[in-house]
Amino acid sequence: MMQAADNDTGIMDKQELKKLLGAKMGEKDSHKEMNRAFCLFDVDAKGLITLRDLKRVVQELGEEVTDAELGLMIRCADRNQNRGVSLSDFQAIIKWAAPSSKPKGTPPPPNNK
Repeated sequence: MMQAADNDTGIMDKQELKKLLGAKMGEKDSHKEMNRAFCLFDVDAKGLITLRDLKRVVQELGEEVTDAELGLMIRCADRNQNRGVSLSDFQAIIKWAAPSSKPKGTPPPPNNK
């Protein structure tokens, strides 16, 4: 599956990862898979992905992203304004990213701020 998403460089870039995750989340049992993916971020089971959680995952992936950039990601994804990404926020983002779930050009889920 990863080889199918890679564009022959041997390294998967962000667009290829989005394509792979979107395709995977479009398969059966996607709700269960989304919950499992959410738990990879929310390791202390508080029900939210916080800035701290996102920073940990980004560092584990070897990416260099500032706290300001991570904070912006959280604010953009936080549809219910609870200062973190809830499971429902996370599911909305993943469903939006899945190629089969939206027509081309569909904007991301609204941020109700």
